[in-house]
Amino acid sequence: MQKVLILFTLFIPLIGYTQLIDDFEDGDFSSNPTWTGNTGSFIINGDNQLQLDTIGSATKFLLTANNSITDTEWNFWCKLNFDPSANNQLKVYLASDKQDFTKALNGYFINIGENLAQDGIDLYKQEGLTETLLIAGINGHAAKKPEIRIKVLHKKDGMWELYVDTLGNKNFVLEGSAIDTAIKTSNYFGVYCKYTSSNANDFYFDDFYIGGEQIDTIGPKAVETDFLTKSTFQIQFDEDFLTDSVDVSDFSLIALTSPTYTAYLITHVQILNSKTLLLDISPETFLSYIPIMFSYKIYDKIGNLNSSGGIRIFNGLNFKDIVINEIMPDPSPANKLPEAEFIELDNITNSTINLEDFIISDQSKQTVLPDFKLEPDKYVILCNHQDTSLFSPFGEVIGISLPSLNNTSDIITLRDKYETLVDSISYSDNWYKDDIKKEGGWSLELINPKENCLFDKYNWTASIDKNGGTPGDENSNYDQTFGFNPPQIVTLSTISDCVVQITANKKLRDIDDISLTTCHITSLTNIQENINFISKSQPATNTYEFTCNKTLEKNSIYHIQLAHLMDCNNYMTVVDTQLAIPVNADSANLVINEILFNPYPNSYDFVEIYNRSKNIIDLKTIKIASFDDSMQIKNVNSISAKTKILYPEEYLVISENTSDIESQYLCKYPDRLFQTKLPSFSDDEGIVALLDQNNQVIDMFHYSSDMHFALLDDDEGVSMERVSFEEKTANPSNWHSAASSYGYATPTYQNSQFSETSVGEKELWLEPKVFSPDGDGYNDVLFINYAFQNADNFGRIRIYDIGGRLIKTLVNNDLFGLDGFYSWDGINDHGELSPSGVYIIVAEINNLDGSTFKYKRTCTLARFQ
Repeated sequence: MQKVLILFTLFIPLIGYTQLIDDFEDGDFSSNPTWTGNTGSFIINGDNQLQLDTIGSATKFLLTANNSITDTEWNFWCKLNFDPSANNQLKVYLASDKQDFTKALNGYFINIGENLAQDGIDLYKQEGLTETLLIAGINGHAAKKPEIRIKVLHKKDGMWELYVDTLGNKNFVLEGSAIDTAIKTSNYFGVYCKYTSSNANDFYFDDFYIGGEQIDTIGPKAVETDFLTKSTFQIQFDEDFLTDSVDVSDFSLIALTSPTYTAYLITHVQILNSKTLLLDISPETFLSYIPIMFSYKIYDKIGNLNSSGGIRIFNGLNFKDIVINEIMPDPSPANKLPEAEFIELDNITNSTINLEDFIISDQSKQTVLPDFKLEPDKYVILCNHQDTSLFSPFGEVIGISLPSLNNTSDIITLRDKYETLVDSISYSDNWYKDDIKKEGGWSLELINPKENCLFDKYNWTASIDKNGGTPGDENSNYDQTFGFNPPQIVTLSTISDCVVQITANKKLRDIDDISLTTCHITSLTNIQENINFISKSQPATNTYEFTCNKTLEKNSIYHIQLAHLMDCNNYMTVVDTQLAIPVNADSANLVINEILFNPYPNSYDFVEIYNRSKNIIDLKTIKIASFDDSMQIKNVNSISAKTKILYPEEYLVISENTSDIESQYLCKYPDRLFQTKLPSFSDDEGIVALLDQNNQVIDMFHYSSDMHFALLDDDEGVSMERVSFEEKTANPSNWHSAASSYGYATPTYQNSQFSETSVGEKELWLEPKVFSPDGDGYNDVLFINYAFQNADNFGRIRIYDIGGRLIKTLVNNDLFGLDGFYSWDGINDHGELSPSGVYIIVAEINNLDGSTFKYKRTCTLARFQ
């Protein structure tokens, strides 16, 4: 409010009237009105208040011309930032005939300070140097650092009335009254400050009014309104209201939505204090960025009614208006960024947002953010106070007590001052999608901050910036088109005998938008079966469940068709796929088919498994393990946390880095590569096993580097391949080094050393008749096959050259069994490759009944080098 000095001259002899209003909003006291006296000892402070500002101990005063004394109201606010006393005292001269308040004068003044704990607010008359108490205010009202508002009335009949609000507001209480007509004229109004050096700048004044009596005819007026939470609205009035008049029906809150409006139901009105109300619309919440009109009817304590209102905008944010855009959970070892944690926020709205009183938290700690205005499409880095200078070169920084970010996983939430959830992420180190980067020094970045349907684990990844992250700048992985595409089906499986569950990588539309008439299921195993979906549900935002009219049969395949599958952004996909109903695996189903246990330097192991049965197997129930020398499980890992179907006669290659395997070897069927954690395998010798859900062994292979082809220059990077699916895994003859012509490994397809032998008419036969052990994958091995009438056979197999010299004892006193085979790779007992020529295979077989059989067969070893 501007200062106003209005002089009304009434053409009535000897009567003058002056009105003075000064709230110091113009920042000075040199004009309008002009204050004089000890002007060098007073200032207008930053709150636009008149303040004593000097040093030492003394008495200072400031005054302005004013001749009002009869039918006059004096009204002002003052604060003393000390406990008043005789040496620290305030006098406010309401009327004075002289300019110097330290000398003899005639007038009236308010006195504060002299009686210590009994200090009140008193009215005195001064005649010359004589001071006479007219009104003794209530004891103690000014004893302790008073901040008060005073009103004094002087009426025509000489009646003086002193009113005070000890809280500095305008709820005045009468302190006392008196009649005095001794002094009838005035020339000046002003303040007189007596102080010691410790209080030389502790006197404050504001809102001076001198004029006719201000008669209250207006009810309480709303002077401050605010949304305290997303469901509560606070109104503060300029004076006390009549509490008994407060009724919920006298208040309204209306959202001015277009083209109509929305009236909120006020469920409760709470009186916070004599001037403040709280309107509650719980469980509803206010609409963000929509003008909200409020209105009220309320009475003050003398019965004045005010029916008024106004418009406010609820600036509570919507989810994802501000996003957590980048985090550094594990800054060690540092790349090129500071070795310190940080969180980056991104304002993706078109408005500037003040982050004051926002709350950033994890599962163990929360921190309130300070006043900071985040501009549209700008970033701010949150870090610990001590790290602020480290991140300042990268952009805007807020130093706080940052919640400690766990290296492997944590939940970070951001709430606004209304406690509305603005963003939340539940990260894990799997989000890096890179085993090296997740070890530290690389940040996690949000790819597309404006795609809200995509689940976070798909929308976050490791930074690809050379520094290890992009704090204060656009993310290195930023892609504004990412995720704006049809939803993808993550899993399609059964959760009971007749319920099919579908989960997507995005939030899906309400399932009510899908008609069962567009959903079909057909058995491919039994085409005569009549099966339909009869009901649907949505247990999660990314999950649909469909119930069938009959039980889905095990070991069967069904054709699923679902139309109009839409995400929350209305991107649509159509499901047209197969659903396999698996059975539990056993040793007749799954076998270990190939293993790379000694990979190239900085490369990865792999294990290939094969479904040799006609059954459909779900690998979710299968584990892969290693054993120690005492045959105790050393390490065990589930192959897949979710359904992973292995169809009959299908291969699957398991590795911790399938990209590495694909770069090192020919992978004819990349879709048969599956990345998951493997046990650690020794390069020399070890045991790999497949286990069922009860940790029972399905298949086990005790491998050794000695099993490799003896003439290999180096077995590094060479896989060990199974020769036959039907022969026992434990038979060393059933394994051989992968052929060089196949790149020393055959992940995802048939092994280079595979042999599909058939039982011949004879009891012992050789395949092939001519073999060439040169590692090219073609007839590298001689197979000595046998098939007997009973299993009670044992004996030995020896190999002679054409001259009858023994060159190799292949087996000695071995239990043969009913049928099987042994293999010879051309290596003699001296570890050397035998020369080209004809060789004689002699098998001596003994039976438990005492009978002995001797077999002699010939073969040719051909060396082409």
